Amino acid sequence: MGAQKAFDLLYPALSQIDPTLASTIRSRFQEVVDSLGPYRQDPGHENSGFVNYDQVEQAERRALAQTVDALAEPLSQVAAKVA
Repeated sequence: MGAQKAFDLLYPALSQIDPTLASTIRSRFQEVVDSLGPYRQDPGHENSGFVNYDQVEQAERRALAQTVDALAEPLSQVAAKVA
Protein backbone atom coordinates (compact mmCIF):
# COMPACT_ATOMS: atom_id res chain seq x y z
CA MET A 1 0.00 0.00 0.00
CA GLY A 2 1.34 3.39 -0.97
CA ALA A 3 -0.21 5.09 2.04
CA GLN A 4 1.44 2.62 4.36
CA LYS A 5 4.84 3.21 2.75
CA ALA A 6 4.42 6.98 3.16
CA PHE A 7 3.37 6.49 6.77
CA ASP A 8 6.37 4.24 7.42
CA LEU A 9 8.64 7.05 6.21
CA LEU A 10 6.96 9.57 8.52
CA TYR A 11 6.60 7.21 11.46
CA PRO A 12 9.86 8.15 13.25
CA ALA A 13 8.94 11.85 13.32
CA LEU A 14 5.28 11.25 14.13
CA SER A 15 6.07 8.83 16.94
CA GLN A 16 8.02 11.60 18.67
CA ILE A 17 5.40 14.29 18.01
CA ASP A 18 2.30 12.21 18.79
CA PRO A 19 3.06 8.65 19.84
CA THR A 20 -0.61 7.83 20.45
CA LEU A 21 -1.59 8.82 16.92
CA ALA A 22 1.38 6.91 15.47
CA SER A 23 0.39 3.80 17.39
CA THR A 24 -3.27 4.11 16.41
CA ILE A 25 -2.43 4.40 12.73
CA ARG A 26 -0.02 1.47 12.85
CA SER A 27 -2.69 -0.75 14.43
CA ARG A 28 -5.36 0.43 11.98
CA PHE A 29 -3.09 -0.44 9.03
CA GLN A 30 -2.76 -3.92 10.51
CA GLU A 31 -6.54 -4.17 10.84
CA VAL A 32 -6.88 -3.36 7.13
CA VAL A 33 -4.30 -5.99 6.21
CA ASP A 34 -6.00 -8.55 8.45
CA SER A 35 -9.45 -7.77 7.04
CA LEU A 36 -8.17 -8.42 3.51
CA GLY A 37 -6.76 -11.82 4.48
CA PRO A 38 -9.85 -13.87 3.64
CA TYR A 39 -9.91 -12.39 0.14
CA ARG A 40 -6.34 -13.28 -0.81
CA GLN A 41 -6.01 -15.71 -3.67
CA ASP A 42 -3.00 -16.81 -5.68
CA PRO A 43 -2.75 -15.60 -8.37
CA GLY A 44 -6.10 -13.91 -7.84
CA HIS A 45 -8.32 -12.03 -10.24
CA GLU A 46 -6.13 -10.64 -13.02
CA ASN A 47 -3.04 -11.55 -10.95
CA SER A 48 -4.06 -9.09 -8.23
CA GLY A 49 -3.54 -11.53 -5.38
CA PHE A 50 -7.20 -11.18 -4.40
CA VAL A 51 -10.57 -12.64 -5.37
CA ASN A 52 -12.71 -10.80 -7.90
CA TYR A 53 -14.62 -8.02 -6.14
CA ASP A 54 -17.83 -9.46 -7.58
CA GLN A 55 -17.36 -12.40 -5.20
CA VAL A 56 -17.42 -10.15 -2.13
CA GLU A 57 -20.86 -9.90 -0.56
CA GLN A 58 -22.44 -6.49 0.16
CA ALA A 59 -22.11 -6.90 3.93
CA GLU A 60 -18.45 -7.83 3.53
CA ARG A 61 -17.88 -4.77 1.35
CA ARG A 62 -19.40 -2.55 4.02
CA ALA A 63 -17.20 -4.12 6.69
CA LEU A 64 -14.10 -3.58 4.55
CA ALA A 65 -15.09 0.03 3.89
CA GLN A 66 -15.60 0.65 7.61
CA THR A 67 -12.13 -0.74 8.34
CA VAL A 68 -10.58 1.53 5.73
CA ASP A 69 -12.57 4.51 7.02
CA ALA A 70 -11.31 3.81 10.54
CA LEU A 71 -7.78 4.15 9.17
CA ALA A 72 -8.48 7.21 7.02
CA GLU A 73 -9.60 9.44 9.89
CA PRO A 74 -6.38 9.32 11.97
CA LEU A 75 -4.25 9.11 8.83
CA SER A 76 -5.71 12.43 7.68
CA GLN A 77 -4.15 14.09 10.75
CA VAL A 78 -0.56 13.17 9.90
CA ALA A 79 0.28 16.04 7.53
CA ALA A 80 -0.72 18.69 10.05
CA LYS A 81 1.29 16.98 12.80
CA VAL A 82 4.55 16.63 10.87
CA ALA A 83 4.39 19.92 8.92
